[in-house]
Amino acid sequence: MAINFKLTITPRVNVLSQATLSDGAQVTDYIDAIVCELRATDEATGTDAWVDSWVNLAKPSEKTAADYVPFSDMSQIPEGVKAKIDAWANDEHLREALTEDVNRRIGAPREESAAWENQVSDI
Repeated sequence: MAINFKLTITPRVNVLSQATLSDGAQVTDYIDAIVCELRATDEATGTDAWVDSWVNLAKPSEKTAADYVPFSDMSQIPEGVKAKIDAWANDEHLREALTEDVNRRIGAPREESAAWENQVSDI
């Protein structure tokens, strides 16, 4: 059974109004987390499981003014941000947990709708 993983990086970000960088620089508009979804799908059955989470990015104390870009100036996902997200999405424990979820869902009872309409009667 092959499990495929798909990463979705959403446009939902957490932006700090103000932050102090490691070199003491005071900055505004600092992006510190982004919502991402990792979906695992069984290739044979189409059964899937997923997690969406706030993925923490570099702390202000890990940045300097030289490598800081204000969120309002970002027109695409910076490489440093993408690297943090990729590390989250490739976490072995996260992938194992999603794979286990998929395996539990395969063959599990499911809710479906019957072909008939609601049957209402006075009794």
